[in-house]
Amino acid sequence: ADGGYVWSATIGSVGAGAVRLHVENLFLPDNAALYFYSDSGEAYGPYFGTGPENNGDLWTPSVFGEVGTLQIRVDAPVGKQDLSNISFSVTEVGHVSRAFFGFIDRGLDEGSVASFCSTNASCVLNTNCVNEPIVNPAEGAVAKMLWISGAYIYTCTGGLLADTVSGTQIPYFLTANHCLNKASTNLEAFFGYQAPCGSTANCTGTWDDPPVGSYTGKTVGATVKSTNRKGDYTLLQLSQNPPAGSIFLGWTSVAVSGTNGAPLYRVSHPSGAPQSYSDQTVSTSAPTCTGWPRGQRIYSRGRAGGGATEGGSSGSPVVNALGQVVGQLSGSCGTNNSNVCDFTNNATVDGAFAYYFKSVKPFLHP
Repeated sequence: ADGGYVWSATIGSVGAGAVRLHVENLFLPDNAALYFYSDSGEAYGPYFGTGPENNGDLWTPSVFGEVGTLQIRVDAPVGKQDLSNISFSVTEVGHVSRAFFGFIDRGLDEGSVASFCSTNASCVLNTNCVNEPIVNPAEGAVAKMLWISGAYIYTCTGGLLADTVSGTQIPYFLTANHCLNKASTNLEAFFGYQAPCGSTANCTGTWDDPPVGSYTGKTVGATVKSTNRKGDYTLLQLSQNPPAGSIFLGWTSVAVSGTNGAPLYRVSHPSGAPQSYSDQTVSTSAPTCTGWPRGQRIYSRGRAGGGATEGGSSGSPVVNALGQVVGQLSGSCGTNNSNVCDFTNNATVDGAFAYYFKSVKPFLHP
């Protein structure tokens, strides 16, 4: 009615839990904007010009469901030249599996049981089924990560870290180097991604499709402030502020790798599940793995009933009895790594915050 133009196209992938689009060669005149939204009202944009990175390349945020709509709006007055100047290509579609959002991937089935109730190891615990006050702050700091590299979509865990500068709050975010070690404009961090505790310790909560209210919010994009394979850490700065109510974790540069029996606590997303709980104690007798020396890494043992980590938990911050971050998950070391519930033959291994503190100090404690 105002004389402008709107162009839109809906793109989908059958069976997806969410979709996102790769837009390349983007150029929009000053009076044009691009949006991406779902039928349920989840919407992102506007994006202008050549996109947020000014290079014509954009991965849209994901929207829940099997389809998303890409829309360009051109405000009046509009001439033929305005329309001819618009250019872009949708070159890829990201099909995010239903399992990533806590579904069992059963085609088009609705309301499946949260993933750690079925596909996770039996020792994995829903954090909402555990009463451990020390990890409550971590629940507000930890996010499930999703990013795209090449033809694959990856997931890990990370958490917000506080700095000591008063008057500002920079969204620093700690994860593992082997997860992500370079800037990513398409990284999505899903905060507060949880499932309610059911009537049993294994959590029988179910999800709707999409899982409305299953997370408190997400951010898109991040830059690297410091990273290294030694210590297996990456300190990111998120491109957007985390959702209201998020918690920034404190930390300590005091080494714990040599303190046998020191308790450790963690919230992570094993196999992409909603937030899960695990605890360990530092073990100075656990055998080390090649390339992961003690001191650079923290070796700890889990216990029956104390939860566990799996793939997808990597990068999750681990805290001490005071709730201070002392490292982040690298993986496991042992003779039976295929069984994450074998706490006798396997050790949990974290990159030691104390080891690489000098590298992150300029950001966290300038």
